Amino acid sequence: MNRLSVSLRQRVITACCTFALALTACTEDVADDNSLPDGRYPMTFTTTVQGLAQTRATVDNTWAGTEEVAVMAGNTVKKYMAVNGGELTPADTDNPHYWTSKTMTVQAWYSATYSDTRPEKFTVQPGQNNGTGYQQSDMLYAIASVSYSGGSSASLEFKHLPAKVVMNLKADTQNGITEADVTNATVTLVNQALTSGTITVDEDGKTYTVAQAVSGSDGITPQKSGQTVSGYQQTVQALVVPQQMQGRKFIKVTTGAGTAARDYYYTPTTEADGKLEAGNQYTYNITVKKDNLEATC
Repeated sequence: MNRLSVSLRQRVITACCTFALALTACTEDVADDNSLPDGRYPMTFTTTVQGLAQTRATVDNTWAGTEEVAVMAGNTVKKYMAVNGGELTPADTDNPHYWTSKTMTVQAWYSATYSDTRPEKFTVQPGQNNGTGYQQSDMLYAIASVSYSGGSSASLEFKHLPAKVVMNLKADTQNGITEADVTNATVTLVNQALTSGTITVDEDGKTYTVAQAVSGSDGITPQKSGQTVSGYQQTVQALVVPQQMQGRKFIKVTTGAGTAARDYYYTPTTEADGKLEAGNQYTYNITVKKDNLEATC
C-alpha cells in the first residue's frame, strides 16, 4: 500500500468519526431509566383556569399578572409569577424547574397568601362584601402528568377548590313585599364552616379530592354582584367550602331594620339541593314572600 492510500484511508476514518460525534451531539442525553440531565432543560408552563361548573369564576378565571403561584415538580417547590397570557415565569429567573425525566408529575396552587407548602385545607372569609374578602376566599389547584417533547411548555389546568353560591332575589309584590324591601335586604349564609375538609391527592398523583367540611356555625356575608339578573332586585355571590347543607338553615334574608326587621330562611330539604362541591357553582333563585322564602335551584 502506498503512502497516498494510507493517507486517504486515515482521512476517511477521521471523517467518519467526526460525523459520528456530530450525531451524538444532536442526541438528547436520555439515560436508560428515562431521566434527563438536571439543569439542562428548563421547564416552562402555560395555564388555563377552569370556570366554576354550573350544576342547578382567580374568581373570573383570568390572571391579573401579579399572582404568586407555587409550583412543585417532583418534591421541589419554587415560586412562579402568573402573567396575563396564562404563562408562569420563575420568580427567580436563574432558578427555574428543570426537566429531570421525560415524564413528570407537577402540582401547583394559588391562594391570596403564598405558601411553598402544599395546603391540606383552605379557608374562606366571613366578610366577602367588603374589600378583597371575596377574592381572598378563592384557591386554585392544578395537578398534571406532563411529558418532555423538545422544549414545548407543560400545560396546567387550574380548578377552583371552593364552591360558588349565587343568589338572585325578587319580591312577591302581590303579597305585601316591595321591591325596595328586597333591594335593601341583607343576605347572609348561615351555619357555615369556614375551613374546608382535607385536600387529598390520589396515590397516582393525577387526581385530587376535597372532603366535605363538618357542620359549621359561622355566617358569611356575600358580595353584591356587579350586575343584577333581569327580573330580580338583588344578586349576591359567595365562595364557600364544600359541605352538605341538607336539613340546616342555609340562606338568611333580612328585610327592614330595627323593630321592623324580619328574618327569612331557606333550608335545603334534599341531599342534592344541599350538597356543595368543590369547583361547582350553585344558583338559587329566591322569591321573598310575606311569610317565607321560595327558592328554586
